[in-house]
Amino acid sequence: MNPEPLNTYDDIDWNAVWMARQARSRDAGRGGGCPAAWQSKRAALKYWENVRDAPRTLARVNDVLSFCNADSRVLDIGAGPGTLAIPLAAQVRHVTAVEPAQGMIEVLREQIAEHALDNIHVAQKTWDDIDAQHDLQPPYDVTVASFSIGMLDLRKAIETMMAVTSGAILLYWHIGDQPWDTEARDLWPLLHGKEHYPIPKSDLLFQVLCQMGIYPNVTVLRAQREQIFESFEAMLDDYAERYDVTTAEGRSLLAGYLAERHTVENGKCVIRAQHNSMKLWWSVGEVA
Repeated sequence: MNPEPLNTYDDIDWNAVWMARQARSRDAGRGGGCPAAWQSKRAALKYWENVRDAPRTLARVNDVLSFCNADSRVLDIGAGPGTLAIPLAAQVRHVTAVEPAQGMIEVLREQIAEHALDNIHVAQKTWDDIDAQHDLQPPYDVTVASFSIGMLDLRKAIETMMAVTSGAILLYWHIGDQPWDTEARDLWPLLHGKEHYPIPKSDLLFQVLCQMGIYPNVTVLRAQREQIFESFEAMLDDYAERYDVTTAEGRSLLAGYLAERHTVENGKCVIRAQHNSMKLWWSVGEVA
């Protein structure tokens, strides 16, 4: 008797796998996905201060601009405080910035006013909830989602991107264990008595795209994540907010963990770790 044939990749619904892992990660943590971490303006400002002049940010801006010209219309999904949208708007015709988190939106609007930009349209929604007809201003020559692939239904999210884009789609997303995965694997059970489940990464994103008939160009990006805090207390406050720590006992446990992970440089507390990611991009016109 012939054995049962082995399952192949084609037998697996990769989008269903993505959705299951995303849901499990949300259920294990704060429940609201990535936007829940950025409702506070203080946290959003801290993020903006860390990334606005970072070499990796400038490199990503230039990378996106290589797909643009002065007349380009750009869609920035998960725009945050304007990490890409603000410098892009200075060099293209139009930017639509989609961002759900209240803290990020407040900083983004302040930056738009500070730079006197009148060519940025802001949509305060998750991409899962976006209504392309009412919330967006298509078509877009370039769509970019920079470390914002937190959608629950990835296939639907990509289909919506494809529907409103006439040129290139660029996705930047994590690959492998990230620094916060390592931290959360240690801290979440310690602080909340629950196991941490990481978000799905670029390997699964690639499988979903291929199953949709999209075969993206892929580049692996390697960088060092650096967090700098003015004091140990400032670092402790930041991590306490990040990990929903509200008790003295929890702060004590967190302080012990951080004491072993940071270094002191020029009077400031620094935490460094390796961050690996992927850039996946394709031209909409090349997809059958």
